[in-house]
Amino acid sequence: MKSFLLSMFLVFVSIVSFSQSGVVRGKIIDAQSGEALIGATVVVAGTTNGTITDFDGNYNLKLDAGTYNISVSYVSYETQTFEGVEIKAGDVTIVNANLGEATTALEEVVVTARSRQRTETAIQVMQRKSAVVMDGISSQQISKLGDSDAAGALKRVTGVSVEGGKYVYVRGLSDRYSKITLNGAEIPGLDPNRNTVQMDLFPSNVIENMVVHKTFSPDLPGSSTGGHIDIITKDFPEKFTFQFSSSFGYNKKSNLNDNFLTSPGGDKDWLGYDDGTRKDRPEIPEGGLPSIYAANDSLITQFGEQFNKNFSQIREQKPINQTYSLSVGNQVDFLGKQLGFILAGSYDRDYTYYGEGTYNQFKNAIDAENISPYWLLADDNGQENVIWSGLVNLSYKLSNYNKIGFNFMKNQSGTSNTRYSRGSQPEEDRLIENRTYAYLERGLTSYQLKGEHVLPGLNNAKIEWLSSYTLSIQNEPDLRFFYNDYTVDSETGEITGYSVRTNRESKRFFREMDESNFDNHLDMTFPFDFNGQKSSFKMGGAYLKKSRNSDEVVFTISANNEIDFNGDPLDFLKDENIYNQDNKWTGQYYYYKHSDLTDLINSYKATQKVLGAYAMFDMKFTDKLRAVLGVRLEDNEINTNNKVDTLNYRVDKYKEGTINETEILPALNITYSVIEEMNFRFSFSKTVARPSFREIAPYASYDHKSGFRTIGNNDSLRSSLVTNLDFRWEYFFAPGEMISISTFYKYFENPIELIDNPDAANKEVSYINGQNSDLYGFEIEARKKLAFVDFLKDFSLGANYSYIKSVVKETDAFLEAARANVPEYPAEREMFGQSPYLVNAFISYSNENIGLSSNLSYNVAGEKIIILNKTGVPNIYEMPYSLMNFNISKTFAENITIKFSAKNLLNSVHEQLYKSDKIEEVFRRYSYGRDFSLSLTYLIK
Repeated sequence: MKSFLLSMFLVFVSIVSFSQSGVVRGKIIDAQSGEALIGATVVVAGTTNGTITDFDGNYNLKLDAGTYNISVSYVSYETQTFEGVEIKAGDVTIVNANLGEATTALEEVVVTARSRQRTETAIQVMQRKSAVVMDGISSQQISKLGDSDAAGALKRVTGVSVEGGKYVYVRGLSDRYSKITLNGAEIPGLDPNRNTVQMDLFPSNVIENMVVHKTFSPDLPGSSTGGHIDIITKDFPEKFTFQFSSSFGYNKKSNLNDNFLTSPGGDKDWLGYDDGTRKDRPEIPEGGLPSIYAANDSLITQFGEQFNKNFSQIREQKPINQTYSLSVGNQVDFLGKQLGFILAGSYDRDYTYYGEGTYNQFKNAIDAENISPYWLLADDNGQENVIWSGLVNLSYKLSNYNKIGFNFMKNQSGTSNTRYSRGSQPEEDRLIENRTYAYLERGLTSYQLKGEHVLPGLNNAKIEWLSSYTLSIQNEPDLRFFYNDYTVDSETGEITGYSVRTNRESKRFFREMDESNFDNHLDMTFPFDFNGQKSSFKMGGAYLKKSRNSDEVVFTISANNEIDFNGDPLDFLKDENIYNQDNKWTGQYYYYKHSDLTDLINSYKATQKVLGAYAMFDMKFTDKLRAVLGVRLEDNEINTNNKVDTLNYRVDKYKEGTINETEILPALNITYSVIEEMNFRFSFSKTVARPSFREIAPYASYDHKSGFRTIGNNDSLRSSLVTNLDFRWEYFFAPGEMISISTFYKYFENPIELIDNPDAANKEVSYINGQNSDLYGFEIEARKKLAFVDFLKDFSLGANYSYIKSVVKETDAFLEAARANVPEYPAEREMFGQSPYLVNAFISYSNENIGLSSNLSYNVAGEKIIILNKTGVPNIYEMPYSLMNFNISKTFAENITIKFSAKNLLNSVHEQLYKSDKIEEVFRRYSYGRDFSLSLTYLIK
C-alpha cells in the first residue's frame, strides 16, 4: 500500500508540475572524451535567463511556452546555438550538446534542436571510452532480441554463456569466477551450492543495461576474475514516460496440453509463495524419536500421522504463458529541487514440460569402451514458474554539485517441479518408479542509498559513496522423493504389482536458507592535468559483510518389509500402514526415521568479511596514449560452522571451516587510440577466486535430484589466485558498427574444482584445490549496417565468436582410481564448466518511418563438463544446444506496439552425455519444444 501511495503521489506531482510552463533539458558532454562538462552555461540567446550543468553534465531550464534560441557554452570550447527550440506548456523538450574544444579562436556552431534518441550505440560509446576491456548489452538490444530476463540477454554478449538458464560463464570459466553486482553493489546468491547469483531472477523490464568488465581495474572487486557483470536498473527518463505491456505465449508441449504433469499446490503459488501447504513439518518430540519396539514407540506413530500425505501426481491442462509489465517515470520539481523517479513492476507465469525424456546413471567402468548402468529411466517433467519484480528508483539533486539516490528492488519467484521416471535398475534386476515433488521459493530484496558530490574548489574532485543491504531467501519446503518397485507380466507387458522395500531413497527434505549482504563503497576522484592532458587519481575503500544461515532437516521413509499397494503413493502412505501397535509384529508398516545429530551437521551458519582499499592513476600521456595503473588490497575472512557446539560423532571431519587471507592485486590497463574510433588495449592484472560458504562448510548433504552426496572441504581449501593477460583491437567505424579482436590468457594457482572422491565407495563429490592450470583463447565480434546497398539499408548484421582452451592435470589419487579400470585414462582435461567455443549471430531489420522491426538471432555454446566422475567412468558433458529465436514488431500511432516472437525455432534437444573417445552414453535428454508469443505495448513518452 505504501509503494502504491508513493507511486500515485509521484505521478500526480509529475502531471501538475509543468501545467503552467515547459522545460528544456539535456546533457552537455565533451565531444572527444565523452565526459560530462560540469558548469557549462545554457542560456536563452541574447538574455541572462539560463542555468549551468551539474556534475553529470545535465541541466534543467524552465521557460514559458514559445520558441527560443538556446546557447550552450563552456570555457575553451566551441559555443553551440540551437535555433527554433519550441517549448510547449506542460511538456519537456530535450536538447543535448557535444562540445568540441576550440582550436585558435572561440567559434559558434549553429545546429537544429532535436530530441535525444536512445540507441544501442550507447553501449559502444561506453566500450570505446572505457579504461578496461568491456562488453555489454542495452535495454533496447534486450527488447529487440526478445529475451525475458538477464540470463537470456547475457548470452548475446561476446564470450558469455549461461548454464542451466541461470548461471553466467564468462570466457568459458564457471560461475565461481563471475562477479555479479546490482548498480555496483554485491548481491547474495540464492543457491547454497553456487558462488554466484541466479540471473533468471532479473526481468528485462527493470534493466537499463548490463556491462561486462573483462579485465580488472583496482576500483572493481578483487574477485572479478572471469568477468565483472554489473546489472544497471532503469534510471529515470528526461520527461514523463508511461509504459504498459502484456504478452501471451503458447508451447504445444506445455500449454493447453491435457497430459501436463503436476501436483497439488497452495493458494499463493501464483504469487511465488508457499502458503503453508508444504511447510507442515511435525515438530520432533523432545529427546528425539525413539527406535521401533521402544517403550514409548507410540511417539513414532503420532509423529508419522502428522505428515502431509499429499503425494499425488496429476495430469491436467495448464493455461497459456502470461507476462505483464508496467513502468512510469519522470523528473519533477520537488521542494525547489529536481527529483527524478521511475517505478516499474513485472509479473510472469509460465509452464514448461517435457515427456519421454531420458535419465540414466552409470556407476562403474568395465573397460575403456563399456560402463555399467545403475538405472535406465524414461523421464517426464512438468514445471510451473512464477516471478514478479518491483523497482523504485529515486534521485534527488540537492544542488548542481550534490545528488543523492535511493534504489529499492524486490524480486520473488516460485517454481513447482513434478517429475516422474520409470525404468530399470539392471544391477539389482529391478523395475523402478521415481517420483519427485519439489517447490523452490526464492526472494531477493535490495535497498541502496548512494550519493555523488563534486568539489568545485578542488578542480571538480568527485566523491561517490554507496551503501547497500540485500537479503536473499531460498526455501525448499517438503521436497519429496518416492521410490518403488513394480513387476510386469512377461507376456502381456502389463504391471502386475507394486512394492516399497527398505531403502534410503524415499525421503522428505525441509531446507531453508537466508543470506544478507551489507556492502559499502567510498570512491574519491581527483582530476589533474598532465602534459596538457586530463588525468586523474582515484582512491577508495570498501567493506562487505555476508551472513548466511542454512538449515536442513531430512526424514527417511523406511519400510520394515515389503508393503503391497496399488501404485499410488497415497495408498502406501495411508494411516493404517504407519507403524503402530497393531502392525508392529507383522512387519507390514512404514515409519519416519530422523537423526538429530545428522541434521545439525547438515545445518550451518557462515560469515564473510572483506575489507578492501585501492589507489590508481588514470593517466593521459598524450591524446592517444592512456594508462590506468594501481593496486587493490583485500583482507578476507570466512568462517563456517555447524549449529552444534560439540560433536562426538566424526568430530574431526566436521570441525569449523575458516579462511583468513590478504591479497595484493595489481592492475595495468593501457589504451592506445590510433584514431578516435580505434583502440589497441593491453591489460595485466592479478585477481582472486574465493571459496563459497558451501565449499568450506563442515557439511555433508545428499542431493537426491542428482543422486550425489556433497562434502564441504573445511580442512585445506584455499582461494585461487589468477594472473590475467589481455590484448584487444577494436574499431568503431560508424554508429552501431564495429569490429574487435581480443586474445587472453589466464594462469590459475590452486583452482577450485568439484571432483568425485576417488576414495569413496559411492558417489561423493567434494571441493579441492586442483593442479595449477592455464586458459587462453580469442574473441572476435563484428556489427555492420547494410546501408551501402540501397534496398538493404534498413538491415544490420552482427556476430561474435569465442574460442577457449584450458588444460587441467588430474591428481595422482584420481588417476590411480580411474586407471584401475581404464589404464589409458587421460592425465589431462579441460576445466570444469568450460566450453571450447561460443557463437552468437543476428540479422535485424528496422524502419522507423513505418514503425516495423524484426530480428533473427542464433546462439550456441560448445560442450562442457558438468559432472566429474571417477573410477574410469567418463565425465558428463553438456552438449551444444543451438537456440534460434525470431521476432517481428509493428508500431501503430506512435503509442502502440504489437510483437510476435518465436523461440527455439530449431526445436533443439538438451542433451547431457557420459563422453570419452570410446564411450558415449546418455545421462539426460529432453526437449521443451518451440515457444510462440504475442505481446502488446502501450507507451506514452
